[in-house]
Amino acid sequence: MTPADPGASSEMHRLALTKMSAVLGPERARQLLRGILDGLGGELRTPQDLFVFSEQLTRLGGFEGAVGAMLGVLAVMRGAGSSAR
Repeated sequence: MTPADPGASSEMHRLALTKMSAVLGPERARQLLRGILDGLGGELRTPQDLFVFSEQLTRLGGFEGAVGAMLGVLAVMRGAGSSAR
C-alpha cells in the first residue's frame, strides 16, 4: 500500500489486502486489488464495496476465487446485501 492508494487506509481495504496477502502473497494481492478496483472505478470503503469487489475476485476461479468467496462472506457479515446498487 502506498499513501497515494485511494481508500488504502479504510478498514475494508486493509481487510481485503490482509486476507488476500495471506493466501496469494503480498505482491499478487496488491496487483489484483489495484486491477479490480481500477476496473470497478471505485474504492473499498464500505461492506457493500467489499461485496462487489469479492464478486469480481470470485470470477477469477482458483485460489483467487476462493479468497473472493471468503471476502464476500465477510462483507455480508458486516452488512452488505446483493450487488444490485
